[in-house]
Amino acid sequence: MQTRTEWFIAVSPVRVGVYERKFQTWKNEPLLRFSYWDGEHWYLGAETPGEAALRVNLGPTLAQNLPWRGVVREIAIKDEHATDA
Repeated sequence: MQTRTEWFIAVSPVRVGVYERKFQTWKNEPLLRFSYWDGEHWYLGAETPGEAALRVNLGPTLAQNLPWRGVVREIAIKDEHATDA
């Protein structure tokens, strides 16, 4: 399960990584894509986080000032003290 943070505008992420960003289509409709942040620049948007990480080779995008939000993935942790019934 993935949860998302609130949208941020005019502030950059603290951590390097992939974030969800809000682009706009030519019809001025919202288009959500994932983009890699290297600590200084945003890179081209992609449909998946994995694709976004690979687009670093293409160089930074011109769209540097779009809203962004973090995506948090919940990880299941096995309780070592649990017993199987």
